[in-house]
Amino acid sequence: MPVIRDSAIGAHSAARQATRTSLDQLSSMTAATASATATAADMPENDVVATSVEQSLAIVTAKNFVSGIVGGGCEAVVGYPLETVKARMQTQRSSSSAAFSGPIDCLQKSIKEGGVSSLYRGASPQIFRSAVGASVLFGLMGQYRYFFNKFVFDDKPQAALVAAGMATGLTEAVLYTPFEIIKIRMQTQYSQTRTRVSNWQCARDVFNQSGLRGIYRGFVPMAKREMVGNTAYFMSYETSKHYLHQKFIDDVPGLSPEQKSLRSYQAIAVSGGYAGFMYWLAVFPIDTVKSVMQADHLHNPRYSGVLDCCQKLFREDGIARFYRGISPTLVRAFPANAVTFVAFESCLKFLNQHF
Repeated sequence: MPVIRDSAIGAHSAARQATRTSLDQLSSMTAATASATATAADMPENDVVATSVEQSLAIVTAKNFVSGIVGGGCEAVVGYPLETVKARMQTQRSSSSAAFSGPIDCLQKSIKEGGVSSLYRGASPQIFRSAVGASVLFGLMGQYRYFFNKFVFDDKPQAALVAAGMATGLTEAVLYTPFEIIKIRMQTQYSQTRTRVSNWQCARDVFNQSGLRGIYRGFVPMAKREMVGNTAYFMSYETSKHYLHQKFIDDVPGLSPEQKSLRSYQAIAVSGGYAGFMYWLAVFPIDTVKSVMQADHLHNPRYSGVLDCCQKLFREDGIARFYRGISPTLVRAFPANAVTFVAFESCLKFLNQHF
């Protein structure tokens, strides 16, 4: 799922000072030289230290990397149990013979059969992916947005944002499909047993049976999910955060610095949660196809490709089949993404104050 995705408003300006988010800061510095000045007056209280600090591009990148690790890791820990419920709901067969009648039933049976720890099976690669992926995403998004805005769209920030989100999504699919297939198979193939199977054993089994093709099974829907999802995510986050900042901070006179800081965090949390919610509304059918293909048997697979998978899923239960498991996903999306953004901004603020 999406990991932390910041808005990067104004990242196209090479000479512009760092603006409200850390991604803006990174993109602007990339566009200019290997150093820049982050000025507190230009940014919300929670984003920067109170004084101007000249930082090199390497330092800013390192801060974004570390903050992304913290934010992405928190997101994975908070949201993984519901991610497991979603995967098991998506990959069970037709509803007439379904093992789970709904998300609550799935959660209860999973805990009864495998304990609470069963909800965290396969969590290691997901936590790693979320933590590293969040930090990688900041760098990718900043670089791609600067490139598209400067060399392709001639200072059209909205078009550059969409293109950068899609390019970032494609890159994410290349990097993370192997982690996804391990996660899905650990969540579904070993959900009925207490036998301990490591992520490494799962990856080795997939590779031994199907080689690199098996490791990248489901790449096409994965790429589509990330490309479409990134666009929905970034646009939702930018729109929401801009509106909340203007209505509840900029247009409210007499706020103390403490009140502005609190409201800024609240705007970040609400915008992040909303963006995560919109991400999954946009991509859930694609994600279902991806999950089903990745959970399929490696020998004599039931689905020959994306189109075949879509046709067979539709015959099972119509359009509703593509939205099976969406309830726990949407329940998970808001708090997980809110935690991600708040953790990221808090870590970044701490690093700016001490380094």
